[in-house]
Amino acid sequence: MAAGANWQITDVYTASDHVAILTTIGDHSRPAGNGVPHMQAYRVEQFNSQLFTAAFQSVATEGSAEDRARQITCILANACDSTMPRRKTYRRHHEPTFWWNERIANARHACLHARRRYQRARGRPDIAARQDEYRAARRTLKREIRSSKRECFLQLCDSAEHDPWGKAYKIVVKAVYAGRQHAPTNASELKHIVETLFPVTSSQQPSQVLASRRRATLSSPIEAVTVDEILAVARSIKPHKAPGPDGHGCFRSYLKRFGHDDSDECPSCGRGIIEDAQHVVFQRQWLEEALGGPITEVNLVSRILESVQNWEATSSYAAMVLTELRRAERSRRSEE
Repeated sequence: MAAGANWQITDVYTASDHVAILTTIGDHSRPAGNGVPHMQAYRVEQFNSQLFTAAFQSVATEGSAEDRARQITCILANACDSTMPRRKTYRRHHEPTFWWNERIANARHACLHARRRYQRARGRPDIAARQDEYRAARRTLKREIRSSKRECFLQLCDSAEHDPWGKAYKIVVKAVYAGRQHAPTNASELKHIVETLFPVTSSQQPSQVLASRRRATLSSPIEAVTVDEILAVARSIKPHKAPGPDGHGCFRSYLKRFGHDDSDECPSCGRGIIEDAQHVVFQRQWLEEALGGPITEVNLVSRILESVQNWEATSSYAAMVLTELRRAERSRRSEE
């Protein structure tokens, strides 16, 4: 107390012949902010012992004891900075969450008060009543939190329409960045990442490297592709892809081409008739009767667009035909 004591003669009017002396005992100077001293913290869960040990290799201090102590402090701080990311320091209280309000604060205060009364009533005859009071207060608190979250969420959705970079954007970005992984600090892992992203090549220009690779490719013998390999790759292609006039789908011409069937003939029209999209569409009498006349490749689109009935009839016909072809294909495969 004496080390921080101070006194001074003031000019304060005292209505007497004496002069007022102001005395100060102790150091009452307060740091900036809210008075919380600045303390540096690190994320110890990401501590790298290898880098920390390497930071103290070949470390030499000189000078007096105080100088060496300061040097060791600086070396230790640098080692911590290189091995662990710093934790954010808050020089003030955390801001409440966006859905917090006065009703929730009162409900929480009542819930904590009821919980203390319930805990202190253990071994007493009124413990059942205190337990009921605590459960009711807890239900009230949960109900207030759910109601506030719902209201605040709707308000954030409305505010995002008018202010896209406002509070809603900040809350979402904060949640996204909170789940991000930190950059690796392991030396071997960093070296592997750099060598993978930036592989070490020769000193030649990229065009020279590509030309040399092209010459090496052309000079090497190219193995011939057999029919069996092509059929194996074709069988790996899944059927029922992009059905339509392009020939893909359950038509036997497509199935035979890619090794899913042995014949491409239409089972309903006899030998020599290939079952493809054109045959299925233009050789069905039911569709011509539904559209009110013969159809060809020229007038098919105009007939479909004449009326809603023609459009629906064509859609039903296409669905019926594809379903029939798929059922026939499944039955053939089951027989095999």
